[in-house]
Amino acid sequence: MVALNHDPAVQARSAATKRGRAFAGRRGGNGTTTTEQETLARALGWPTERAIATGDPAWRCAIVDIAHPTLSIAVEVDGASHHTIKQRTRDARKVALLARVGWTVVRVWNAEVHEDLAGVVAAIRHVERAWADASDGDAEPCLSDSTGQ
Repeated sequence: MVALNHDPAVQARSAATKRGRAFAGRRGGNGTTTTEQETLARALGWPTERAIATGDPAWRCAIVDIAHPTLSIAVEVDGASHHTIKQRTRDARKVALLARVGWTVVRVWNAEVHEDLAGVVAAIRHVERAWADASDGDAEPCLSDSTGQ
């Protein structure tokens, strides 16, 4: 058993796991977009990888997958790595920080983009229309649970 600890392959896998980088799929973030993010952004006509100031000294800037800067709507397209408790906790903190500075965050899964792109786009357009209508009257929109809120 001790001999395994000296095996470079075992050491590499162990180090990757400890860093939380054992996920083998394609990840978005840090300047990299996934196929699902690109597909959804193209369908919406919105830019990807938007940096948003949070006003929090511990997390000064949050980068969202897709954004409508005028209406302050962010879309996060989540993959398998977002199923972990650590990532879900981080995601919740990010949503709270963005909400404090006036952004609405819609979260969708990669699988939803694959399986029902039209439905995902329709749900996001609903949020977009609600915010556009609310901005005319300075009231926050009332959104149903079907929008991913």
